[in-house]
Amino acid sequence: LAPAVAHADEGDWQATLAGGFEAWFPEQSGGHGWALFDLQGGDVAGGRFRLHYNTDTLHLALERMELGTPKVQLTAWLRGQAIFAGLLMDYYQNGQSRPELAFYASYVQAGTEWKWLPADHHSLALELSLRRWFFRETSDTAETLALPPEAWVFEPRLAYTFWKIRAPAEEWEPHRFFPRVQGVAFGLRLGLDVRSDSRAWGRASSTRNDPGDVIFSAHQWLRAGVEAHPLVRLQLEQHASWGEGQDDLTRHRAGGMNPYVIAIPGLPWAAILSERLFAAQLSVHVKIAPDSRHELGALFAAGAFNDLDRSGALDTFDFAAGAGAFADLRFGRWQIHLRFAGAIPLDWLSGDPWLSALLTLGARLR
Repeated sequence: LAPAVAHADEGDWQATLAGGFEAWFPEQSGGHGWALFDLQGGDVAGGRFRLHYNTDTLHLALERMELGTPKVQLTAWLRGQAIFAGLLMDYYQNGQSRPELAFYASYVQAGTEWKWLPADHHSLALELSLRRWFFRETSDTAETLALPPEAWVFEPRLAYTFWKIRAPAEEWEPHRFFPRVQGVAFGLRLGLDVRSDSRAWGRASSTRNDPGDVIFSAHQWLRAGVEAHPLVRLQLEQHASWGEGQDDLTRHRAGGMNPYVIAIPGLPWAAILSERLFAAQLSVHVKIAPDSRHELGALFAAGAFNDLDRSGALDTFDFAAGAGAFADLRFGRWQIHLRFAGAIPLDWLSGDPWLSALLTLGARLR
């Protein structure tokens, strides 16, 4: 999310260092990690400069440049991701790793976002970007697997956001991967992808990756939190999507507990790629003492996803679910977050039990 919340004074510089690792076991054990550095602040061309580096991704931007009035803002950015884009180098089917279907993906992208703030709590944004994809085989990629064409993609997006969440600005610092919120936020995002080359790719026996000339996507999200007791808070995160003409480059990633996916605890990171889905996660947060900044809690997530077994039957749906426990620990500017979870066994998920663990660590440097 890119929330419209209070930031530090525009002249202030903030630097953050953080990272995490998520592992799954014992079936097909594996894991992925990430590390990031974020620097933002200053007053450059009337906007706020931002440099964000995350593992294989570099993002440079001038954010929230006012166009004559605070109600109209412009953000311009450049982004590149090398080798691991979309985790396409890690292919899972029915919970089992299929390295022969995986490949490396990279891209460069430039874009602008034009945001209008017509009233308190409401925003409307138009994003226009151009992306160029690059692909190559891994050492395990099957010779019969056709890689996607290295196409240019024009990606217009239109987004509406309602944001009425009560939370201090520190909740949105880059090392706080799991913000604590009260209130409600809702968003709807519509998008088109227009590619210079939309040929089918992947396995010759499957039509799953046969994109349309124009790819359509609609994504709705909800985030809410409520204090049930001075020591107890409930949080809800929910997603729904519908797409037409999509492929595995554009489908939503689900599975895992990290902030870069639609959460299904216990499953491998991005074990599910789906464009038609409904998923939600409910978590209970308990302060260990009235004056403590530490929280313990439990979470449950479930969802319905189309073509869950990645066979190409895009009109079929199946369920995935998982539950876990967490500790959210804060020591001044330091943040430690731990999660341990298990997926709920279902017919499509081969082998069990499926367990996963997550650790994140970060700090605000200044």
